[in-house]
Amino acid sequence: MDRDRDRAHRSDHGDEDSGSGVAAGRRSRVASEYPHLARALGPNPPSAPSIDDVATAAVERKGGGAPVDAGVASTVGAHLGHDFSAVRVHGDPLAREASAAMGAQAFAYGSDVFLGPGASGTDLGLMAHELTHVAQQGAAGRRGAQAKVEVGAADTPAEREADQVAAAITGGATPANLLVDDGPPAAGQMLKSTFIAQLRAAVTDAADAELGPMYSALGCPYIDMYFQRYSDRPASESEALLRRFAPAVRGARQAADMIPIVVERVRQGVRQWRDDGTVPPDLAAADPAAAAGAAASHLGGSATLGGLEADLGAGRALDASTASRMSEVLGQDVSDVRIHDGAVAARKAAEVDATAFAVGRNVVLGADAPAAGSLEGDALLAHELAHTAQQHAAASAPAAMRAPIGAEDHAAEDHADEAAAAAVGQRVGLGGWLRRIGAGLRTDVQLQRCKSDKQATVDKATQYRNRIAELQKTEAAKGSFGSVAAAMTERRATEHWLAVEEGGSGPRTGRESGETGVTCDCTTLVVDILQDTFAALGKSADWDKVKTKAVSLNGTGQTGMNGIPIQRALESELGWKGVFWAPDPNFAYKKSNGDAETEHSYAYSVAKNKGTYYKVSVDHTVVNFAPESGSSTTKDDSGLGKLKKIPFGVLTARGARHMALIVAGVVYEVHWDEKANSANLYGATPLESWGWDSGAIVAPPNDIAEAFK
Repeated sequence: MDRDRDRAHRSDHGDEDSGSGVAAGRRSRVASEYPHLARALGPNPPSAPSIDDVATAAVERKGGGAPVDAGVASTVGAHLGHDFSAVRVHGDPLAREASAAMGAQAFAYGSDVFLGPGASGTDLGLMAHELTHVAQQGAAGRRGAQAKVEVGAADTPAEREADQVAAAITGGATPANLLVDDGPPAAGQMLKSTFIAQLRAAVTDAADAELGPMYSALGCPYIDMYFQRYSDRPASESEALLRRFAPAVRGARQAADMIPIVVERVRQGVRQWRDDGTVPPDLAAADPAAAAGAAASHLGGSATLGGLEADLGAGRALDASTASRMSEVLGQDVSDVRIHDGAVAARKAAEVDATAFAVGRNVVLGADAPAAGSLEGDALLAHELAHTAQQHAAASAPAAMRAPIGAEDHAAEDHADEAAAAAVGQRVGLGGWLRRIGAGLRTDVQLQRCKSDKQATVDKATQYRNRIAELQKTEAAKGSFGSVAAAMTERRATEHWLAVEEGGSGPRTGRESGETGVTCDCTTLVVDILQDTFAALGKSADWDKVKTKAVSLNGTGQTGMNGIPIQRALESELGWKGVFWAPDPNFAYKKSNGDAETEHSYAYSVAKNKGTYYKVSVDHTVVNFAPESGSSTTKDDSGLGKLKKIPFGVLTARGARHMALIVAGVVYEVHWDEKANSANLYGATPLESWGWDSGAIVAPPNDIAEAFK
């Protein structure tokens, strides 16, 4: 852990020595000067807590925090080439007191920045320093304090680098990336969409000047090939291509400086095309086919069909009518294709910059995929189903699940376009368009994307509204309890995100946010979704039984409900089944007093030997799917793949003190200290990346049986 020692302003505490302890006095002095810190240190703290003790207490007892200021994140992220969207900034009393006790303006640990008294999250120099430490520490994989936090010395390479970065950023140094996909852009940067528009205008003018009045730049393949093939690529890939195409852009300090360099390079190519009709070889070398495999690599580098299916979960089958119609169009039975949508599918599609993609027998729909039943939706589905037909034989081979997913095939894309035209033609009565492709192209198992021109123009609000409409259809279908509850859970979160996006504030606020109005926390989320699902399915009487039993199991005299009693009541009254989960149960954390944390290994031992987790019955264990850094545990995500097939469950963690809902492996929770205007009030996190380390899930018995069969 690193802290800003050079900027530290020492508190006037007489004989304090930040190197040997926060206070040389007794516990009473700590309690009087740092009451929140004293509580975080626990009932039996050392009489003179060290800096390491203080930092550990702040990290272990941290709250939800807030995201990094957008302008700061953009500026520092551009300079370092690092994404800080997952970083949380803590300015609560505990963070302030811990920083003050350490004699620091701020300190960073993992994916968290803790601010001291008077420090601001908008202070660019301070935040650049601390965010550099976040990048140095590789925050993405850290779920919490993995051991006692150790504070680094003041004059270390990490500290010197952080100082240099802060000085460079405040001094206006060139960002690492000059093009960005979304804003706000930092100084010297441009949105890729703006850059492409300006570049195309400049290139077209230059080409017209070179071609003369007898030709038009609109028909020049040199221009068309570039802009058609690369305008939909991520900003980082577009910039990398520019550096290959026109190496002189490496010296540009601002995005706008790249335009005249590229234009001059284009002039040379247009002259060659004008004079002899050939395209310069450097354009062929920059062809995106060379990067086609990059899309598959976004699924995990050596991603396999088996690994992807484990991440996606079971998905859903095509409805009988669609399966029959598309099988006729394609000349191939597609009734066994699985359709994947929801949060995990949307994330997978975004990773490969696709509205939808197909691999093996799986069609994965992104957040902006057009609605099923619409003309556009049918065309998209037909396109992706054509890819599953192309890959049918290869996906059926025994080795297919283990082999790496291949790159895209442009011929396969053309065939899929034919299928989409055939399907749409059949729907609108244009029988002449109908053609079979059953005897057509066959491919290996590979990723095939449908890249959308709409992706840059469809705003988040529209995507949220489209997703809500899909979820409402699922609820209205009144299928299984799991399917309806999963849709209601995702809709609750998505409706809040939509409200924040459109109006700046949602209908609920966190119970500990300090705001008045309709408050929520994780317990109310769980209770609301369960109650609404039972009511929607006409089973309110079952919910009444569960409530009565849960209250009786509290054992505290309370009239409300909480995690373990709810789980036990669902099991005893409705026969739900339980699963124990732990990403790395045998990894021993170190607590602030130096003792090993044994909660998770003990809980796992009880689950294995007695089949319980705090009196919740567990029938299966899912462990070792996300080993900690430095752990000797061998990763095994086979159980996680099965767990992700469970549509919906009620989850507990942290010794059963925390509860949430889990939908196809994604944990939905409420951050109770977030305000109504925060999108982070509702969180949706894959279990393997979630911040807790053991717990139990209960779900309807049929769903458990199907997932673990």
